[in-house]
Amino acid sequence: MSKRIFISHNTEWEFIDDFADLIRGFGYHPVVVEKEPDLGLDPNEKSKYYLFSSDMVIFVITKDAVDFQGRPHPKSNVALEIGLAEDKFKPEQKIFFVDEGAKPPSMVIKTHIPVQGGNYYKAIAHLIRNLKKVLPQVESREKVDLNAVERFIILELAKDTHGCLARPVVLKRLEERFSMEEGRFNILRHKLRDKEIITEGEIAIGHNYHGDLYLMLTELGWEIASEM
Repeated sequence: MSKRIFISHNTEWEFIDDFADLIRGFGYHPVVVEKEPDLGLDPNEKSKYYLFSSDMVIFVITKDAVDFQGRPHPKSNVALEIGLAEDKFKPEQKIFFVDEGAKPPSMVIKTHIPVQGGNYYKAIAHLIRNLKKVLPQVESREKVDLNAVERFIILELAKDTHGCLARPVVLKRLEERFSMEEGRFNILRHKLRDKEIITEGEIAIGHNYHGDLYLMLTELGWEIASEM
């Protein structure tokens, strides 16, 4: 059975579905309270039930709430769940994923993963390393051999919040870095698709670019990026 990871977050956080999909892609079960059955429980009882039945908790701290002095702090539901988790989980089982411009509670000295410079890649990579350390998976994948250009593509995609970039953007960066022509780029795309490291599609959440395909990291792609 997959290990359960409770995701404590502001209910208005726009990236929760993407974040949960990322956790699910690594073989864990993301527990997002509002998407779980009510089981006849009121909101507080429901939150406590699912929190206490999880193996680990990630607190997503965003900058959407401030106190009377204008200082950022977690939303009330997140603050409540931080208190509930204090005695239930060991320090290594609690991770604070802190969005840029937000701050965790001052008394928190547990694992603190900040997003800096709008770059989610380092934060996500740090998060994945912690998850694997605390909740190791039994199954392991075969090593995937990559050349420098393929690694560059994966890292460029991983720097984006959603792990995707429009195809012309990727080609332009390859032209600048490796003087690569479009024909060779198309061959590389096919290779990465065959290895199930990327997929391609017309729609990418959080992007407004239209008129061409996106290159998007798969779950395997994210896992490889986190290890680079």
